Amino acid sequence: MYVDSENPILKLTETETNGAASQTVDPSFLSVQSQTLKAAGETDEQDLPDAAENDKFDSSSDSSALSVRSEDAFPEAFPTYRTKAFVVINRAPPPKSKALPYSSSRTGLVYDVRMRFHTEPLDAMLSEDDIHPEDPRRILEIYDQLGEAGLVDTSKHHVPNPDFALWRIDARKATKEEICLVHTPEHYEWVASLKNESQEDLNVMAARLDSIYLHPTTFSCASLSAGGAIEACRAVVAEHVKNAVAVIRPPGHHAEHDHPGGFCFFNNVSIAARVCQADFGTTCRKILILDWDVHHGNGVQRAFYDDPNVLYISIHVHMNGTFYPNNSYGDHTHCGEGKGEGLNVNIPWSSQGMGDGDYLYAFQQIVMPIAQEFNPDLVIVAAGFDAAKGDRLGMCEVTPACYAHMTHMLKSLAKGKIVVCLEGGYNLQSIAKSTVAVTRTLMGEPPERIDEDIEPKPLGQSTVELVKRWQSKYWKCMRSRQNENQMVNSLHARRVHDIVRQADSAEFWESFRMTELFILRDRISKSFEKQVLATHNFAEARPLLIIFHEPPETTALTDPQSAKLSLHNIFVTDVTKTYIAWAVKNGFGVIDVNIPEHVTDPDMPPEFVEGASTDERAALTRELATYLWDNYISLGDSTHKFFLGVGAPYSGILDLLGEKDDCAEETDYVFAFVGDQPLAGIKKLTDDYIPAWYQAHSSVFVKDGHHAFDPSRTRKLRKRFGNVIHSPHATIPNMLEAHKNEVLLKMRELTEDWREEQEAHRAKKLKSESLSEANVHKATAGSGHHRNNSSYSSNGGSLQIDPSAGRERDAGSKTPRSTPAALRSPHRPPPLGTFTITPNRRAASAGLGGNGAASGSASPAKRMRGNE
Repeated sequence: MYVDSENPILKLTETETNGAASQTVDPSFLSVQSQTLKAAGETDEQDLPDAAENDKFDSSSDSSALSVRSEDAFPEAFPTYRTKAFVVINRAPPPKSKALPYSSSRTGLVYDVRMRFHTEPLDAMLSEDDIHPEDPRRILEIYDQLGEAGLVDTSKHHVPNPDFALWRIDARKATKEEICLVHTPEHYEWVASLKNESQEDLNVMAARLDSIYLHPTTFSCASLSAGGAIEACRAVVAEHVKNAVAVIRPPGHHAEHDHPGGFCFFNNVSIAARVCQADFGTTCRKILILDWDVHHGNGVQRAFYDDPNVLYISIHVHMNGTFYPNNSYGDHTHCGEGKGEGLNVNIPWSSQGMGDGDYLYAFQQIVMPIAQEFNPDLVIVAAGFDAAKGDRLGMCEVTPACYAHMTHMLKSLAKGKIVVCLEGGYNLQSIAKSTVAVTRTLMGEPPERIDEDIEPKPLGQSTVELVKRWQSKYWKCMRSRQNENQMVNSLHARRVHDIVRQADSAEFWESFRMTELFILRDRISKSFEKQVLATHNFAEARPLLIIFHEPPETTALTDPQSAKLSLHNIFVTDVTKTYIAWAVKNGFGVIDVNIPEHVTDPDMPPEFVEGASTDERAALTRELATYLWDNYISLGDSTHKFFLGVGAPYSGILDLLGEKDDCAEETDYVFAFVGDQPLAGIKKLTDDYIPAWYQAHSSVFVKDGHHAFDPSRTRKLRKRFGNVIHSPHATIPNMLEAHKNEVLLKMRELTEDWREEQEAHRAKKLKSESLSEANVHKATAGSGHHRNNSSYSSNGGSLQIDPSAGRERDAGSKTPRSTPAALRSPHRPPPLGTFTITPNRRAASAGLGGNGAASGSASPAKRMRGNE
């Protein structure tokens, strides 16, 4: 056996054996006595482990234990299709009480010191403090804590009464045939070949792989880890122990069928489940695998994605696919396929920081109802403790008491047949305390009280409700008590988001004189009506604020007794209205664009539908923004242009800025408020300087807890993400309200020149009106009040008498300008309402608009960008 005696992690600080700790055993003699025999009818052939034939097996401290071979312990466990694996095991004593067989039985423990020999190479460690998170001390710390808690005999801690100690289940190496029930033979051979490679070659190989390190003992340790999970499960199914905990490493739930990943080589719990299905037949046909590791168990999901007899439920941080393993495979929409459809349940948190309340809420609302409806024969927990409080990778807040409560609930399933197999968890104290809490609960102790507030976060509630709705098509327990679809169809109901926007449209008209802009689409949806509103002066020579935002947030309070939802208990929050009110008051033109989460199809029945994804809403924003720019915004005379993006639509604004050359040139500033979605970056293939421009001309407010400000992040945010500002608030409405003054002050600052021009123009106008009034008074006095061939101006302008024409003309009025026929596109309809597009800029370029700035020169922003 390969032992790196110089590695500080591998120095055995105490006696660790595979049985009792009463004898000191050299690590080279820690292998169990095992042999592999060919299937019936073939020649027997020994295949000894790395240790020599005299490897010592240390039996349990209970001298009355009966040693039996696996073929005796599991009479139906060895079909002829695969190699038989025999390992000497220690049968636990029978239950102390026939009346209480379960509670008086023992809990099993798998722990083998040899699993600590898979270590990070010494040349990869900068110091003894710079050690890979998947640290061999993880299982040692757990073993020590179990000893300190009086649950297992160690060299330092002795359990006086063995009836109240964990029963040791001996680990063994999983056979090739067992491992290949999940993995391909090629993958098995590749892992097995690692023991023949030099450490230098292993380092080169590891650098090309996904988040793993390699060592000459990797294959041996990974085989023991998988074999430990197998033996723990088999002992529970055979009722030799009532339940078991397997303290094993390396972990396994990220290992795919054909490649390793995420510290994992063999998929331990998947292999154990397949072996139990094969060995026990109908006794262990239906298996629940519950994965509470903070990372999604992609390998387990793939192994059983089409299996009708394995239910996989995972609670993990997903963050829209940006959290490891960095794909969409762990979102709520992946529910299995074929015969396994509906048997894959993902509960994907969209943020880190989730705590006891969120996990217990998910358990009570989803995990336990679905698990009870499934009614498994065995429960296997892929127990990663990296969601525990203090873990530097998971950064969640789950306490040991919460893990104990979740274990307590799971014990009500499968007649208490539950096996907890260690996966991740990288804070040594956190995983040790959490494992002890879980083990005590398995042994029969009630969980500790959770002292902290266990109310789920709003984000946790919304995720749970989302998963419940999605899973309702597969599970009766996820459906409401009444058939909501039939009730809605019979009432010919309308979607509330359409009604809310129509009400907003009426309010915007009354308050700001905003009306709908015409949007030409192949098929106009009800949800697209009233979505684009504009003030009547948006095309004039004044600043323009263009807002792209999601629908206003709604909060619904149900009756606590009847669960009835009444309209008077539904509240709508729309802070963007305050921005519009300020802009209108200060003389800005405004275009307000609402990006619906769902575009209503008139022919679609009124049933539950999933909202559009972040990418879909960004694409819709890009389409709308491009249309508005080409048909309205670029044709106007606005002096300044400001974009305000709220939520997912803001990324569509960046696409517009990157695609349209004149858009970036004429835009003065971009404001964005980002919630849960990832940061979007600006890019333009023909302009290498646009990231620097965007950073100087943007304010991107990011919610508190966003992964962009993850403390573990070492790289500085790039310029293409803009001027990113960390907000202390966690919701977009609160962010909009808290940072409103910053946004408004910035717009006032950038429009200072325009406001000064307006003040000067008003002063000049007042002076002109004063002179006109004086002239009118003088003319009236000299005429002797004659009214021949004269009339008064109807709009209050100065009076000008034209004797030759015999009529008066209002010198202060202007004839409304319309778009010249030469500039109208035969394919582009004009705006609705009273909007007219002043063609000064384009007419000037065509020689039609007179001279100077009065004919519509480029905006100050464009001139400024051109001089930069």
